[in-house]
Amino acid sequence: MCTMLSVNDLTFSFSKDHLLLDHISFTLQKGTITLLTGANGAGKSVLLKIIKGLMAETGGTIAIEGRCMNRKERMRHIGLVFQEASTQIVARTVEKDIRFGMENMGIGEAEQQRRLSHLVTLLGLTGKLDQNPITLSGGEARKLAIAGVLAMEPDILIMDEPFANLDWPSVKEVISTLLTLKAQGTTILLVSHEVEKILAHVDEAMLLKNGTIATDGKPDQKMLELFRNNDIFLPHSCTVEDLTWLKP
Repeated sequence: MCTMLSVNDLTFSFSKDHLLLDHISFTLQKGTITLLTGANGAGKSVLLKIIKGLMAETGGTIAIEGRCMNRKERMRHIGLVFQEASTQIVARTVEKDIRFGMENMGIGEAEQQRRLSHLVTLLGLTGKLDQNPITLSGGEARKLAIAGVLAMEPDILIMDEPFANLDWPSVKEVISTLLTLKAQGTTILLVSHEVEKILAHVDEAMLLKNGTIATDGKPDQKMLELFRNNDIFLPHSCTVEDLTWLKP
């Protein structure tokens, strides 16, 4: 399996006296879903912004497919969907919103149309191209935000708290979308404290604690206990396979 992202010995601090991120290292394999979780204030969102290139690391390296990249390069290769989908929706129709990033990149009309047609089919937005985004459901708005990011064809998709403020049907829509993207070969880093909704479907999971990766690997019962002991909600007496909202 091909390594898509390598984070090596990454550090970040606001001051010399305290490392918010303390020599973090991990990899993402191509075409997989990796879950990053941790208690509030663990540094998850800061880590995402550094990987994307929105913030500067204090030390360490970040490589994509084996090539170390600076912040500007990572901005082009990594797509980030923020917790609040509405902050990424900028146009008055679904179609114009998906085209927005492509137009800014100077992509030609024919290529824009190819990507648009592919994404609306992939994400179930067919028939909504002329719709005002403010009329979409929570799940549809999240899918539109994903489409706008994928239209620029990043190598890696990062999602910050994708289930936040969504009802049950919308959560199911987002999970199904993530699984479809994985099947298409997309590499996904998913950051969420709501692990009970998605853990059954991820390939790897990591716990961020006190600025370090406290555990990582394929989810198992031992990992579930560690999550519970670190303020991550999980139902009692559950197995990894139980942790999905796709079940009826």
